[in-house]
Amino acid sequence: APGNNIVAILGAAHTIGIQKYINEDYSIREFDVVPQKKLSSKVFSWLIPVIIVVAILLSFSFDTEMGLHQILSWILYNGTLAALGTLVAGGHILSALTAFIVAPISSLNPLMAAGWFAGLMEAHLRKPAVKDFDELSNELSLKLLRSNKVTKVLMVVILANLGSSIGTFLSGIGIFGSLLNH
Repeated sequence: APGNNIVAILGAAHTIGIQKYINEDYSIREFDVVPQKKLSSKVFSWLIPVIIVVAILLSFSFDTEMGLHQILSWILYNGTLAALGTLVAGGHILSALTAFIVAPISSLNPLMAAGWFAGLMEAHLRKPAVKDFDELSNELSLKLLRSNKVTKVLMVVILANLGSSIGTFLSGIGIFGSLLNH
């Protein structure tokens, strides 16, 4: 744009970084380039799911019943804790059921998350309106977080993901504990 003045509106949390770098020269083209992901981050994101699947397959090689128990444990820990997180957030029962079904699968894929699916279901069932977005400019309170449809969807996403993550670690510990004890 022509002129020497630039006006920017940003959140307070960004001002420290802006003030730190405001007087440095940058080419605008630098911001058009999306940095390539490092191979190590790609490998690490798939490392835990692959290790857990290998551990479950190993448990089948020791004992079929133990392998079935590990799969059931995986499903129940992931699904139950994701559904519980959804319900704690005040989510609809169908959102909790969605979290329960999706969590055991999505926890094995770093590109998916149970909370995304539960949140989509919540947004579908309790469609946020413009007034819900307008309320966000008011002072946030626990009452607003629980009653506002936008924040409720966000809480469902966060708590379903948290529940699934905890379920992944708990069932993973159980799976490895069973392998070590066998």
